Amino acid sequence: MTRILPALVALLSIACTVRAAEQPLRILQSTDRAVTIGTDAFSVTVQSSGRIDALQAGGIKYVSFVALYTSPSDFETGKGVRAVQGETGEDRGIGPLPDSITAEKRGDRYFIAINRTAAREEICGGQPLYELHQTVEIAPNGVLRARYEFNWLRFCRIGRPTIYVALATATFRDLTFWADYTSHCQHGAFSEGKDYAPFTELKGPLRTLRVDCPDGPFDLWIDAGSSVTSTRWGEQYSSIGLYVPKASGTMYPRVTSIVQFVIRVPLSGSEQGGVE
Repeated sequence: MTRILPALVALLSIACTVRAAEQPLRILQSTDRAVTIGTDAFSVTVQSSGRIDALQAGGIKYVSFVALYTSPSDFETGKGVRAVQGETGEDRGIGPLPDSITAEKRGDRYFIAINRTAAREEICGGQPLYELHQTVEIAPNGVLRARYEFNWLRFCRIGRPTIYVALATATFRDLTFWADYTSHCQHGAFSEGKDYAPFTELKGPLRTLRVDCPDGPFDLWIDAGSSVTSTRWGEQYSSIGLYVPKASGTMYPRVTSIVQFVIRVPLSGSEQGGVE
């Protein structure tokens, strides 16, 4: 009996851990402007602007935010603006916000669809520049899939639009990573930064990034078509930027650009696979 009891305790402990990791997703908080989806083990917030905030697991924030950064300009006036997804005020965002945001549950997952028209009064007299159709899929095993489809509507100029995944520097500092470029694999480590500076170890046609975190692997999978850049943003963020394909310099109507990626956070006791 003395030998059996410790074994039973261990089995019960494992079973409880698995059950905790496999808790069903639920809406933790919801307003017209943002919805937070998760469990007791992990959570993420999606704003009506399409900005993704505070992807965390086990009380550890892994991704501070995910947001689109653009800089369109007007051919006639030469004037350009900084237009960032999720920044407040009509003079900073990419265009009018949807009236509300909703999350739809399908099976064990939640889906959020956000459709926006990008327009700024300073560019082309406020005429629509592009339509952005964004979907976010959240699975109970700590996996998030994001898809951005850009339908370009107008002849204009634009700096290289980039979707930045801002990793929390405090979480990733000194951790090692493996970067898979299909043709080769690169090994490195996140170093501490205090200034805005390029992080040259991660750039080009990156397909998969795995970071060895204390609680398990953190993964980023990027669909073919996007190239990446990476930059330290002061002491807060180690940002990985996914360039929007077919979008740099002069833009023409009826062009479509797509960016897709999957993020998986460490979630103890879960069978972590990709989002099917």
